[in-house]
Amino acid sequence: LGTPESMASAMEALGLMHRKQGQPEQARPLLADNLKLADQILNAQPDDDVARRRHRMARFHLATVLSPVAAIPELLRVLDEFTEAGDERNQVKINYWLGLKLTEGDDGPAAIEPLRKGAHLAEANKMTLEQGLCHRALADADPVNAESHLREASRILRGRFPDEEAEVRARMTELGFTGQE
Repeated sequence: LGTPESMASAMEALGLMHRKQGQPEQARPLLADNLKLADQILNAQPDDDVARRRHRMARFHLATVLSPVAAIPELLRVLDEFTEAGDERNQVKINYWLGLKLTEGDDGPAAIEPLRKGAHLAEANKMTLEQGLCHRALADADPVNAESHLREASRILRGRFPDEEAEVRARMTELGFTGQE
């Protein structure tokens, strides 16, 4: 292996694994190194669409483990680039993370629009998990309508994503939302 591309893919995968396990401190240096490799790859192949996409993805993934202050501007830039490229599937993911970072930065009202857009694009692209996650995140961004967002997330995730649906149900219980839909 040993190519910059394979090394970048390995670092990205390991960094994303740490992020998924709730270990952003372990993910951050791996995703920063992944971005450095993506920079090198792009510099060597500036006209290559795959190199440009890799670079956008590396920037996106690193932003997900940064503070909201650092992450939000980068997520907005990368979102614009994926929108320009017509890549709706990655727009879903970036809108989701943008919503999370805005909420984390205490700007829930601003998070509602990207999360709704993410949920809409996820539905249009048959990305059921991401659609449910956007609705789950909307519950935190839009607490006035949290119950309806959580019920929609549960409905979407039910049957296909039991772990995520269980987390939604736990959040509903935590907030005191009981009963059937």
